[in-house]
Amino acid sequence: MTSEPKKAEPADAAVAPSAAQSEPASIWLFVGIILCIYGVLVVLSDFLPHSHTTVLAEIRPALWWGAITTACGAVLLGIGLRQLKEGRKSKG
Repeated sequence: MTSEPKKAEPADAAVAPSAAQSEPASIWLFVGIILCIYGVLVVLSDFLPHSHTTVLAEIRPALWWGAITTACGAVLLGIGLRQLKEGRKSKG
C-alpha cells in the first residue's frame, strides 16, 4: 500500500474564489468614512456644555469645522463607493 504524495497547491488556490476575485476597496472609501465619523463627533461636541468660553465662541467654530469635515468625508465616501461599484461592474 503506497500512497501517492500530495501535489503542492498554488498559493492562490488556498484563497476562497470570491475573495480572490474581489476588488480591493479604494483608500478614499476609508478616508471618507473616518472623516464622516470625526465630523459628526465634532458637531456633537459643539452641543455639549462648555465650562470655559473662548474668544470667538459666538461663531461656533466646532459646528462649522464639523460640518465641513462631514461634507468632505461624504464627498470622498461617494468617490470611494463609485470606484468600488465601477470595479465590480467591470469584472462582472
